[in-house]
Amino acid sequence: MKLHWITIEEVLVDRAKPFAWRLIAASVCLLTFCHLARADSLEEQRNRYAQIKQAWDNRQMDVVEQMMPGLKDYPLYPYLEYRQITDDLMNQPTITVTNFVRANPTLPPARTLQSRFVNELARREDWRGLLAFSPEKPGTTEAQCNYYYAKWITGQTEEAWLGAKALWLTGKSQPNACDKLFSVWRASGKQDPLAYLERIRLAMKAGNTGLVTVLARQMPAEYQTIASAIITLANDPNNVLTFARTTGATDFTRQMAAVAFASLARQDAENARLMIPSLVQAQKLNEEQTQALRDIVAWRLMGSDVTDEQAKWRDDAIMRSQSTSLIERRVRMALGTGDRRGLNTWLARLPMEAKEKDEWRYWQADLLLERGRDAEAKEILHALMQKRGFYPMVAAQRLGEEYTLKIDKAPAHVNRALTQGPEMARVRELMYWNLDNTARSEWANLVKSRTKSEQAQLARYAFNQHWWDLSVQATIAGKLWDHLEERFPLAYNDLFTRYTRGKDISQSYAMAIARQRERLEPESQIAGWGPAA
Repeated sequence: MKLHWITIEEVLVDRAKPFAWRLIAASVCLLTFCHLARADSLEEQRNRYAQIKQAWDNRQMDVVEQMMPGLKDYPLYPYLEYRQITDDLMNQPTITVTNFVRANPTLPPARTLQSRFVNELARREDWRGLLAFSPEKPGTTEAQCNYYYAKWITGQTEEAWLGAKALWLTGKSQPNACDKLFSVWRASGKQDPLAYLERIRLAMKAGNTGLVTVLARQMPAEYQTIASAIITLANDPNNVLTFARTTGATDFTRQMAAVAFASLARQDAENARLMIPSLVQAQKLNEEQTQALRDIVAWRLMGSDVTDEQAKWRDDAIMRSQSTSLIERRVRMALGTGDRRGLNTWLARLPMEAKEKDEWRYWQADLLLERGRDAEAKEILHALMQKRGFYPMVAAQRLGEEYTLKIDKAPAHVNRALTQGPEMARVRELMYWNLDNTARSEWANLVKSRTKSEQAQLARYAFNQHWWDLSVQATIAGKLWDHLEERFPLAYNDLFTRYTRGKDISQSYAMAIARQRERLEPESQIAGWGPAA
């Protein structure tokens, strides 16, 4: 009986074998077919995408409407959807824009669409709808002005005035959309006349003389005397002493005089130098304010064409100064002229924090070597060698030792999760279509949202894909200074070889310029040089 069942079992197994092999073969074929289908599908999607774009450019909107639904799975479909919405933004219902923004939170143009639609709702004068669409303050200045105007319209006046004040206090000219917000703020009596003076000061500091004049003319009648003086000063900084003598000495007039004085010093440093005592007296300046004027002139007296009197005055002014950048400028001047005594003097004047910079530590060591204090100097130079940078390399050279570059390596295998997702899919397709600028926007958002370890992996992934500029961009965003291969890829080697052949410029130097100035972005223009690559 037992044998009987074994025999049946064997028969069943034998009969099942061909079926099992057919099943396995079918599965393999199915997997292969699916893979090919996906590849074909992507190629077909690309073809359809190109056809839609061409039809759109030719204004064949019936073709666009017919073909778009079949492209919803393509990574760049959101860009087509964005174009569809913005081409007819005036007639779009709020729900359409809201749904698009929510569905594409990481899409760069979706972020700007919110501000654009706020402005569109303002054009429609749908103020409650505007606040419902954008409960939080939008991103652009124009949209913010419309947002706070909507707050005023709907009775939320305190928020409106706070927003108006924040938008008002800038030295830049604001968009026309802000005019109605500023107008109702002014009419409410809540705008302090001092806000005019503060914005005038900011505009003067920014060199926006046109805005200074417009604002001064809008000031209340009781401020017309100071308004006239401001307009005269803005139009001609040479009037600074007259302004200082004919206006009262206030914080505002002192600041205005200081800004005008800086403009005068750029034009005529000697005249400005001689004017300082008179300005001090007219505006009752304290020592700190007086020193600020001296610093302004001292910056202008660093050339080789100064007189002995000017040089003595300049050095006396710098000796009193608390400006680290000004003292550093004087140190570099001493280096440039080979003034070893001056180098020692001005290095000693630097604050302790500034002295710890690689540059100044190196020159301190240089002075110590000159005085025979070799042990102290070598201790500084050896410590410098442990760091990354120009002066650490020079320190090694000075010691006659080899400088060891620290090179960090990204993981050989990039986490698969980092290369999936809609953001990376869009980057791949944008790079395929040579839409480099848009790809960089996508890439910047993607890299910014990741940890440092993940940023290193993304830099490596871009490097492996030959996306040289994206590799560089990732190392900058992640401060991955020791990932040298990804930071300094040997990109576009054939192009650099071809275009430097027979020229008085080495290939490595040309690559360094393209990397330093334009991060190897192929479409960039270095002023006067043509395409970076």
